[in-house]
Amino acid sequence: MQLSESQKQTLTAWVQSGMTLHEIQEAIAREWQSTLTYLEARFLLDDNNLELQPKKEREAAAAQATPSEAADGHFDPVDATSAIPGRVHVTLSPVQRPDAVMSGTVTFSDGERAQWKLDQLGRLGLIPERTGYRPSQEDIADFQSELQSLAQQS
Repeated sequence: MQLSESQKQTLTAWVQSGMTLHEIQEAIAREWQSTLTYLEARFLLDDNNLELQPKKEREAAAAQATPSEAADGHFDPVDATSAIPGRVHVTLSPVQRPDAVMSGTVTFSDGERAQWKLDQLGRLGLIPERTGYRPSQEDIADFQSELQSLAQQS
């Protein structure tokens, strides 16, 4: 994959911000509309003389990220702890529950978290962390929309 100078700078910034290879693959697909395999992504980093940071350094980079960096899009870790307050954030678990086709976690706009699962019959289940929690109708609609787009990507 041939990169322009601005793409090289962006790729370098992603690596320096502590993104994992998987996060870089997702960012390339999202930002540059190009899907790379794991090996292709490794070769791309190697061709540009870039090395991923060890986990401890990634955690340190994440701790040092400022809100302006997150707003600029230069630091965008994809996990449930990075959910933007006031928005619904859905993640897909890499390890599926035995009773589900898909599963993961959701963080609702009020900060409450829940596990979700989609079974073989298409039924959606929510298991909130706090017993008795019920998300708002708006959050449910946002959750279903996010889940639908996530399902289309996988």
